[in-house]
Amino acid sequence: MGMGPAQAASIIATMGNVLNFENAAALKSYFGWAPKMQQSGTSLDQVSLTHAGSRTMKQMMFLIVGNLIHLKENEWANLYGRLVHKKCAYDERTRTYRGKVKVIGRVAGQMIEMMFALLKQDAEVLSDVPAEEEPAEPILYDRELHRRHRNGEYQPIKKAPKHRKVIRLPERIL
Repeated sequence: MGMGPAQAASIIATMGNVLNFENAAALKSYFGWAPKMQQSGTSLDQVSLTHAGSRTMKQMMFLIVGNLIHLKENEWANLYGRLVHKKCAYDERTRTYRGKVKVIGRVAGQMIEMMFALLKQDAEVLSDVPAEEEPAEPILYDRELHRRHRNGEYQPIKKAPKHRKVIRLPERIL
């Protein structure tokens, strides 16, 4: 696998509680994978990663994506392969694609977004469980469910909206 228990533990230890982050973009920024754009007028001049964020997490995500790409038989490697052909320039002289590191950054960003979504969903499920009850098992990635979803066969179950408590203030007495 591309990510082992040591990497997962360091990611969770670095970020702490997922509820500290408002959205996936905030987590990506904390990890150092937020894009920085420099523009002049209406033309896009340069896009790069910000220097902010955790240097250790930026390096770890780069290594995790690199390992997953070399394994070849997974969705992340397939995504990388598709994006290289679409986003990178082909050099006829060397017969290779240029700009693969930016594609690695894109895949790492999507991986961070997926981690955020899964951890946030588990945190919301755990917050609804009373202290005396045993929590449900964490939701794991299901390859078959993902394949069905990408083919348009899977429709998620819609959750009933949570009813918010209405607090009525006492009438003001003059």
